[in-house]
Amino acid sequence: MEGSRRAAVRQHAMLKGKGPAFNPKRGPYNRLAGLTWKGWPLSAPILIPAGYMLKKIAKGPGYLKAPQVEGLFSVSGCISKEFTDFIKHWKHNKYLFFDSPAKIHEICKAENIDVTGMELFFYEIHAEQFDEKTSKWEALRIEDTFETNILLPQESEFLGFDIASHSCGTGPECSPLSCNLLADEFPVNRLCLLDSFDEAVRLTKTVDLSKCEPGPYRIIRVSKVLDNA
Repeated sequence: MEGSRRAAVRQHAMLKGKGPAFNPKRGPYNRLAGLTWKGWPLSAPILIPAGYMLKKIAKGPGYLKAPQVEGLFSVSGCISKEFTDFIKHWKHNKYLFFDSPAKIHEICKAENIDVTGMELFFYEIHAEQFDEKTSKWEALRIEDTFETNILLPQESEFLGFDIASHSCGTGPECSPLSCNLLADEFPVNRLCLLDSFDEAVRLTKTVDLSKCEPGPYRIIRVSKVLDNA
């Protein structure tokens, strides 16, 4: 599925380029295990704060054959849409998310957006990405032309892990669990997410992602923000 999100990502990549290779000495931390960078592949995630997004979540399994799914909490905006076409405001960061909820609120105010029924999420990205063509992990390449100063949420609820394509090297494009129906053949929770980082890694080993959208693929930790400051 191409989707408005992927089109926006492509536009952003064309304007700004893919940027330099990821430098593990600048910013990443291991939120789950307290490990330091020792090269890859890693046995535990090094999670980089990536920012916030406000979304309208699509309810129910929809076209999926996974009856346990109550909503599609995928990072991708193909089905569960972002709050607006935010790229044109140029308030996003280098991950195509937002440094703080306040940045999102500014856009909502400017466009008079009714946020009723929308939910605010915080995302963290694993410091490696998976190349589905070579079946190997590699260090991230992150677009570095945007100033990024992410405010961490004071209170959030962990929901699960997603895996998303990043063919342009900037923001997430498609989530194969929902976009490519992998939730029909790979176990997911009621939010159409994976319960653990290990499950996300196992997906890359057991599912042929080359039949999905072009990668590389990144593992993203999904949390719901409880303090919407």
